Amino acid sequence: MANSSFAQRHTMVATLWKNGTHDAKTLHSLTSIPLSTIYDYIKKLKKNIPLEPLSRPGRPKHLSPKKCRHLGKLVSANKFSTCSELANILNGKHPNLNISKRTVLNELHRLNYVSTVPKTIPLLTDLHKQRRLEFAMKYRKQNWNK
Repeated sequence: MANSSFAQRHTMVATLWKNGTHDAKTLHSLTSIPLSTIYDYIKKLKKNIPLEPLSRPGRPKHLSPKKCRHLGKLVSANKFSTCSELANILNGKHPNLNISKRTVLNELHRLNYVSTVPKTIPLLTDLHKQRRLEFAMKYRKQNWNK
C-alpha cells in the first residue's frame, strides 16, 4: 500500500479488526503499515478506543477552507490585484473577518501562488527601429500638411 492518509489507515485496520483479523503481522502484511503502528492500533482497539488522530495544538487558521477557496477565486479572476486589495475585499464580504495583507500573502503562498515583477522588455525592438528609420528616410520630403 503506497501513501495512504491516516484516516484510510485507521479505517483499513478497524475494518480488518472487525472482520476477525487480530494478528499484528497479518495486519502488517495486508496493509503495509509499520508493525509498531499496528501494535499501537491493536492496543487501542482492545480497549475499544476509536482510531482517531489526536488534536494538534496550535493557533487556529484565520481563513476557513471556504474563505481560502474564495481567495483563490479572487486571485484567478484578477491576477494583478495586490494583497491589500484582496484583504479589503475579503474583509468587506465577510463581516466578522479582520484579515491583514500579510495573512493574505501567507495564504497565497500556501495555495502555491507566487508574486513576481513582470519582465521589462523594450517597447521597440531593433527591427522596429530600423523600419521606422527607413520609413522616415523614404518620406522625409513628403509634406503631410496638404
